Amino acid sequence: MTWTRLSDYAMTNGTHNISKAFIDGKPKYTLWLLGDKDRIMGFFDSAELAKKAAENGR
Repeated sequence: MTWTRLSDYAMTNGTHNISKAFIDGKPKYTLWLLGDKDRIMGFFDSAELAKKAAENGR
């Protein structure tokens, strides 16, 4: 999958977005499934883990 950077805090592959937020000063990544109604697919400690989950359909 090819990921495109949208901003310092988000990237997309067309079907999924990964957004970055800081919780208690630590980065956390949210994987979103894009569609008619966007859905949160999970929360991850790294962007790489979120990318792997998107590629595996989780």
